[in-house]
Amino acid sequence: MDRRNLSVLVAGDNQAMRGIVASVLTGLRIGTVRQAIDGGDAFIKIRAQPPHFVVLDFEQDHDTIAVARAIRRSPDSPRHDLPIVAATAVATRSSIEALMREGVDRILLKPMKTSALDSCIQFFIENERKFVASPDYIGRERRAFTLPGDSIPKRRTDDPTDDADDILDLDVA
Repeated sequence: MDRRNLSVLVAGDNQAMRGIVASVLTGLRIGTVRQAIDGGDAFIKIRAQPPHFVVLDFEQDHDTIAVARAIRRSPDSPRHDLPIVAATAVATRSSIEALMREGVDRILLKPMKTSALDSCIQFFIENERKFVASPDYIGRERRAFTLPGDSIPKRRTDDPTDDADDILDLDVA
Protein backbone atom coordinates (compact mmCIF):
# COMPACT_ATOMS: atom_id res chain seq x y z
CA MET A 1 0.00 0.00 0.00
CA ASP A 2 1.27 3.45 -0.90
CA ARG A 3 1.78 5.46 2.30
CA ARG A 4 0.26 8.51 0.61
CA ASN A 5 -3.07 6.64 0.74
CA LEU A 6 -2.87 6.03 4.49
CA SER A 7 -4.64 8.06 7.15
CA VAL A 8 -3.47 8.22 10.76
CA LEU A 9 -5.07 9.77 13.80
CA VAL A 10 -2.69 11.12 16.45
CA ALA A 11 -4.43 11.51 19.80
CA GLY A 12 -2.83 13.04 22.85
CA ASP A 13 -3.24 15.60 25.58
CA ASN A 14 -0.05 17.53 24.78
CA GLN A 15 -0.40 19.80 21.75
CA ALA A 16 3.36 20.04 21.16
CA MET A 17 3.83 16.26 21.20
CA ARG A 18 0.82 15.74 18.87
CA GLY A 19 2.37 18.24 16.49
CA ILE A 20 5.76 16.53 16.58
CA VAL A 21 4.27 13.08 15.93
CA ALA A 22 2.07 14.50 13.16
CA SER A 23 5.10 16.16 11.55
CA VAL A 24 7.08 12.91 11.73
CA LEU A 25 4.21 11.01 10.11
CA THR A 26 3.98 13.63 7.35
CA GLY A 27 7.74 13.27 6.85
CA LEU A 28 7.21 9.51 6.54
CA ARG A 29 4.89 10.25 3.60
CA ILE A 30 1.58 9.48 5.36
CA GLY A 31 -1.12 11.04 3.20
CA THR A 32 -3.57 12.20 5.87
CA VAL A 33 -2.66 12.95 9.46
CA ARG A 34 -5.40 14.15 11.78
CA GLN A 35 -5.14 15.11 15.44
CA ALA A 36 -7.42 14.64 18.46
CA ILE A 37 -6.99 16.59 21.69
CA ASP A 38 -8.31 13.91 24.07
CA GLY A 39 -9.86 10.46 24.20
CA GLY A 40 -13.41 11.63 23.54
CA ASP A 41 -12.31 13.68 20.54
CA ALA A 42 -10.31 10.70 19.26
CA PHE A 43 -13.28 8.35 19.43
CA ILE A 44 -15.57 10.88 17.72
CA LYS A 45 -13.04 11.26 14.89
CA ILE A 46 -12.56 7.50 14.60
CA ARG A 47 -16.34 7.01 14.34
CA ALA A 48 -16.71 9.79 11.77
CA GLN A 49 -13.81 8.72 9.56
CA PRO A 50 -11.86 5.62 10.65
CA PRO A 51 -8.12 5.97 10.03
CA HIS A 52 -5.84 3.13 8.96
CA PHE A 53 -4.24 3.26 12.41
CA VAL A 54 -4.07 5.44 15.50
CA VAL A 55 -1.17 6.73 17.61
CA LEU A 56 -2.10 7.37 21.24
CA ASP A 57 0.26 9.65 23.18
CA PHE A 58 -1.31 10.59 26.51
CA GLU A 59 0.59 11.64 29.63
CA GLN A 60 -1.35 9.07 31.66
CA ASP A 61 -1.58 5.46 30.50
CA HIS A 62 -5.14 5.24 31.86
CA ASP A 63 -6.21 7.71 29.13
CA THR A 64 -4.54 5.52 26.51
CA ILE A 65 -6.24 2.46 27.98
CA ALA A 66 -9.66 4.17 27.89
CA VAL A 67 -9.32 5.00 24.18
CA ALA A 68 -8.01 1.52 23.33
CA ARG A 69 -10.90 -0.04 25.28
CA ALA A 70 -13.44 2.10 23.39
CA ILE A 71 -11.91 1.15 20.03
CA ARG A 72 -11.89 -2.56 20.87
CA ARG A 73 -15.12 -2.95 22.85
CA SER A 74 -17.60 -0.16 22.16
CA PRO A 75 -20.58 -1.16 20.02
CA ASP A 76 -20.15 2.28 18.38
CA SER A 77 -16.60 1.52 17.22
CA PRO A 78 -16.50 1.24 13.43
CA ARG A 79 -13.26 -0.81 13.50
CA HIS A 80 -12.61 -3.06 16.47
CA ASP A 81 -9.47 -4.23 14.63
CA LEU A 82 -8.01 -0.74 14.19
CA PRO A 83 -4.23 -0.92 14.71
CA ILE A 84 -3.26 0.94 17.88
CA VAL A 85 0.20 2.32 18.67
CA ALA A 86 0.71 3.63 22.20
CA ALA A 87 3.58 5.92 23.13
CA THR A 88 4.61 5.75 26.76
CA ALA A 89 7.39 6.81 29.07
CA VAL A 90 6.23 4.24 31.64
CA ALA A 91 7.55 0.79 30.80
CA THR A 92 6.65 -1.08 33.95
CA ARG A 93 5.40 -4.62 33.61
CA SER A 94 1.97 -3.70 35.01
CA SER A 95 1.64 -0.75 32.61
CA ILE A 96 2.61 -2.87 29.59
CA GLU A 97 0.25 -5.67 30.64
CA ALA A 98 -2.62 -3.20 31.03
CA LEU A 99 -2.03 -1.81 27.53
CA MET A 100 -1.80 -5.33 26.12
CA ARG A 101 -5.07 -6.40 27.81
CA GLU A 102 -6.87 -3.59 26.02
CA GLY A 103 -5.53 -4.67 22.63
CA VAL A 104 -2.74 -2.15 21.98
CA ASP A 105 -0.72 -3.51 19.05
CA ARG A 106 2.59 -1.70 19.44
CA ILE A 107 4.11 0.23 22.33
CA LEU A 108 6.71 2.88 21.52
CA LEU A 109 8.96 3.96 24.34
CA LYS A 110 9.53 7.68 24.75
CA PRO A 111 11.41 9.49 23.50
CA MET A 112 10.13 8.08 20.22
CA LYS A 113 12.51 7.57 17.36
CA THR A 114 11.37 8.23 13.81
CA SER A 115 12.76 4.84 12.80
CA ALA A 116 10.62 3.10 15.45
CA LEU A 117 7.43 4.78 14.23
CA ASP A 118 8.44 3.99 10.65
CA SER A 119 8.87 0.32 11.61
CA CYS A 120 5.36 0.27 13.08
CA ILE A 121 3.89 1.73 9.90
CA GLN A 122 5.72 -0.79 7.76
CA PHE A 123 4.61 -3.63 10.00
CA PHE A 124 0.95 -2.62 9.71
CA ILE A 125 1.26 -2.37 5.92
CA GLU A 126 2.94 -5.75 5.48
CA ASN A 127 1.33 -8.01 8.08
CA GLU A 128 -2.09 -9.54 8.32
CA ARG A 129 -3.78 -8.97 11.63
CA LYS A 130 -4.89 -12.03 13.61
CA PHE A 131 -7.67 -10.98 15.95
CA VAL A 132 -9.76 -12.77 18.51
CA ALA A 133 -12.92 -11.62 20.23
CA SER A 134 -14.20 -12.94 23.55
CA PRO A 135 -16.25 -11.45 26.37
CA ASP A 136 -13.03 -10.49 28.18
CA TYR A 137 -10.74 -9.51 25.32
CA ILE A 138 -10.71 -8.13 21.78
CA GLY A 139 -7.35 -7.80 20.08
CA ARG A 140 -4.38 -9.77 18.88
CA GLU A 141 -4.19 -13.40 19.86
CA ARG A 142 -2.77 -13.40 23.40
CA ARG A 143 -0.46 -16.32 22.76
CA ALA A 144 1.38 -14.03 20.36
CA PHE A 145 2.40 -11.67 23.17
CA THR A 146 5.61 -11.61 25.13
CA LEU A 147 7.09 -9.22 27.61
CA PRO A 148 10.74 -8.29 28.05
CA GLY A 149 12.34 -10.89 30.29
CA ASP A 150 9.83 -13.65 29.53
CA SER A 151 11.41 -16.93 28.55
CA ILE A 152 8.68 -18.06 26.18
CA PRO A 153 10.18 -19.72 23.08
CA LYS A 154 9.56 -17.83 19.86
CA ARG A 155 7.14 -19.37 17.40
CA ARG A 156 7.87 -16.80 14.68
CA THR A 157 11.19 -15.35 13.62
CA ASP A 158 10.09 -13.31 10.60
CA ASP A 159 9.28 -10.00 12.34
CA PRO A 160 10.64 -7.09 10.28
CA THR A 161 11.06 -4.82 13.31
CA ASP A 162 14.66 -3.91 14.06
CA ASP A 163 14.09 -1.15 16.59
CA ALA A 164 13.86 -3.71 19.39
CA ASP A 165 14.97 -1.26 22.06
CA ASP A 166 12.28 1.26 21.16
CA ILE A 167 9.30 -0.91 20.28
CA LEU A 168 7.83 -3.40 22.68
CA ASP A 169 6.87 -5.96 20.08
CA LEU A 170 3.54 -7.47 20.95
CA ASP A 171 3.39 -9.69 17.88
CA VAL A 172 6.01 -12.34 18.37
CA ALA A 173 6.39 -14.94 21.04
